[in-house]
Amino acid sequence: MVKASVSHRQPGAGRSGNAGPTSLPRARELASFVPFRRLVGAASRNQWRARWLFARWVGVIVLSLNAIAQLLMMPAYPFWSLSIFTLDILAGYGLIAYGQRISSSS
Repeated sequence: MVKASVSHRQPGAGRSGNAGPTSLPRARELASFVPFRRLVGAASRNQWRARWLFARWVGVIVLSLNAIAQLLMMPAYPFWSLSIFTLDILAGYGLIAYGQRISSSS
């Protein structure tokens, strides 16, 4: 004789959009979640500031190398090299002069 297996799932617990009544957070779980989220948020803000600082200086280095390469290309393409060199200098100036204001305001 074969016994029928009994399912202990809630009706609709496996379907998306209808997780059933047991999946709702309890008040204690929610209260412990808020300080954890604040801690993670503070750490995330510091990581983004460090990443912004690193990306800013990588941008300055890449722009400087490209400006040197444009000066070396001056005999072949004078107008094009001079215009790209000018854009590199302006973008580098923007990263150096205004980068600190942007990172401190966020």
